[in-house]
Amino acid sequence: TPLGEDELTGVGIWPVPNEASGNYSTAFGRFTTAHSMSEVTIGHHNTSYTPVDVSSWNLTDRLFVIGNGTGHSAKSDALIVYKNGNAGLNGNLAIGKSTAPDASSALEVSSTTGGLLMPRMTTTERDAISSPADGLMIYNTTTGKFEGRASGAWVQLH
Repeated sequence: TPLGEDELTGVGIWPVPNEASGNYSTAFGRFTTAHSMSEVTIGHHNTSYTPVDVSSWNLTDRLFVIGNGTGHSAKSDALIVYKNGNAGLNGNLAIGKSTAPDASSALEVSSTTGGLLMPRMTTTERDAISSPADGLMIYNTTTGKFEGRASGAWVQLH
C-alpha cells in the first residue's frame, strides 16, 4: 500500500508532485515548482509564477527558491534569489547570532567586535541613486556626515 501524503519522505518512496518545467531546472522537496531555466527549488509548497522565459537566461527570473508554505492554499517562499543577484527574504533576519531575531525586528545584528557599516559614497554618487526611498540612509564621504532620506529630500542626521 502506498504511504499516505503525511507519511511521504519525498525521494524514492512515492512520487511527490514536484514540477521542474524550465530547461535544466530542478524541483525537490514536497509540492515544489521550478519554471524558469536553471531554477532550483527546494522545500515545501513554494509560490508559483510565470517566468519571462523557460528556455533561456533572463535576469529577472528566479534562480533559487526555498519554499516554506504549509499547503496548496498557503504557498510561501522563505527565500528567493534572482538571476540578477537580487534576493528576497520573507521573514526576520539575524546576523551574528545562533538564535532567532527579536520578533519585533526585521533585521537584528549582534556583535561584540564590530559595528554596522552604512554604505559610504560621495554627494555625486548619492545624487545618482535612482528614486531613493524615504528612510534610506548613507554616510556621505564628501560632507563626513550621516544622511537620510525624508519627505523626498536628503537630510543630515545629527
